[in-house]
Amino acid sequence: MLLASEFLFRQLSAVFTGLAIYCCLTNSKNKSQDIAQTIGWLLLAGLTLYVFSISNISGRVLFCLCPTIILGLSISSKQDFTKQSSMILFGFLIGLSPQIIDLIIKGNFLDWFNDVFIQSNNEISNFKGLKTRHFLYDLLAGANGILNIHTIRGKLNGFYTLSLPLIPLIQSSRTIVLWKELSSRPTAKKLAIFASFFALVPAFNQVPLYLNTIVGLSLCSLFVNEFLLKTKYYKLAAIFSLYICIIGISFFAGESTNRNLNQIVKGERIPLINSTLPNISLMIEQSTLENFQQLVNKVNQLSTKDDTIVAMPFAPYLYFILNRKNPTPWIGLDYAKLGGEFNNEMLNTIKEKNPKLIIYCADCCSYIENDESGYESWLKLNYQQVDKIDKYQIFSPR
Repeated sequence: MLLASEFLFRQLSAVFTGLAIYCCLTNSKNKSQDIAQTIGWLLLAGLTLYVFSISNISGRVLFCLCPTIILGLSISSKQDFTKQSSMILFGFLIGLSPQIIDLIIKGNFLDWFNDVFIQSNNEISNFKGLKTRHFLYDLLAGANGILNIHTIRGKLNGFYTLSLPLIPLIQSSRTIVLWKELSSRPTAKKLAIFASFFALVPAFNQVPLYLNTIVGLSLCSLFVNEFLLKTKYYKLAAIFSLYICIIGISFFAGESTNRNLNQIVKGERIPLINSTLPNISLMIEQSTLENFQQLVNKVNQLSTKDDTIVAMPFAPYLYFILNRKNPTPWIGLDYAKLGGEFNNEMLNTIKEKNPKLIIYCADCCSYIENDESGYESWLKLNYQQVDKIDKYQIFSPR
């Protein structure tokens, strides 16, 4: 049921979880049957296709190579998991059925199926951002920090920046090396398997957010394996884990996400201040606070509290900052991931609400690179830009 819940919200992550579950089950102590191997070969073929769909070599080597080998090792173990897999499938269907039934009743099942399995694959594979950002730059920047920045802070942050993308590779490769020894520690082996497949998350879209999400589990598994098996590297693993935690807390926790790679390697900080806006209880940059304050003042100047405003395509936080109600039933209008009937429904809803202001932020959604839905064309035809504050364009009716 947990796997079904994950599938509803993060389909690809659920697939990675399913691969990890397969590997865990095939390393149990049951009698061998051919069905387990057949399923394994199909999974291996699917994972291989996914690996070759990734556009750069760094994603394949850092995150995909070792999980693929681990899947191969699990297939060769020739263990049967028919009973366990049947129970998992049953729970998966129970967890998935309420949402599927709701989609069928509302007539949205085909739109959902197209969005998840067909259109999303075609669109995401063409996003420019996925083809230009990869962790090779982090490795080079980290190495440059170690060699060319002559401060302790620079060298510490340089080694951290260099190490972070390598941690999943180190953990999964050590899992392969210790594969047989880990059989005596089944819980640790399962943790290692899940950490290895969880590390597939940033392989396709190589941004710091995804890397920071998975690296903690990889580091935990690396230390646990070395410590429990008392390998000759367990003290080094302990020191390395402690180092990563200390540098992460000291130079990265609570820091601005607007720092560029050069600033990160140097360990530079961007000053953050307490927000004075009533609906924001966060530490933010001075420039960000000033932009939000200007936006609040301008919106209040151009509209009343009862007027309808719409934030497009995906900036739901603006409703909280501006103290206005979202007039649509959707958290955002990131229409590039939708299509057809659903796009028409969203656009018709906006037309019916006849908003007094539309705040448009193209940079607020990284998945929008073109106007296939006609939103921008409709906006420019019926509204005119009256102001622009930072990345936020303010439109009012013509």
